[in-house]
Amino acid sequence: MATAEPIRDKKQLRKMTDYWLKRGNPRNHAIIVLGAYTALRIVDILRLRWEDVYDAGLGEFRSHVDLSEKKTGKQKVIALNSQAIAALKRCLAERQGEYVFGNNRKLEKPISRVHAWRIIRAAAEGIEASGRISCHSLRKTFGYFAWKAGEYR
Repeated sequence: MATAEPIRDKKQLRKMTDYWLKRGNPRNHAIIVLGAYTALRIVDILRLRWEDVYDAGLGEFRSHVDLSEKKTGKQKVIALNSQAIAALKRCLAERQGEYVFGNNRKLEKPISRVHAWRIIRAAAEGIEASGRISCHSLRKTFGYFAWKAGEYR
């Protein structure tokens, strides 16, 4: 079994986050941005609902997301940085259904993990990324840059 690798080059990460944006697909762009900037597992990203990230009453995005991790069942509070909020704002205009990453055919469900993997792989191949890039690579990328910055030494 191949082990996912983090994206270690900031230029490559920027190219990867911009890949879908340049192709006019803000949803796919937001998946990559949220994966790289929140360290959430892909299953938790895909389960996000608009009410988790956007307060419709106030008309603004939340600065933090409260969620229960699917794998561990632990309650987590995740900060949304400016890049994540900007990516979500682009998606808001095309909002359909209750899920941020809704399935276009079944609006009451999010896209599948397999579909998310295809989105990430297409971006990695499109920018000719080196290494074994997968959904988990985004989570590892967050950890890699936190470690490089001295946050987890």
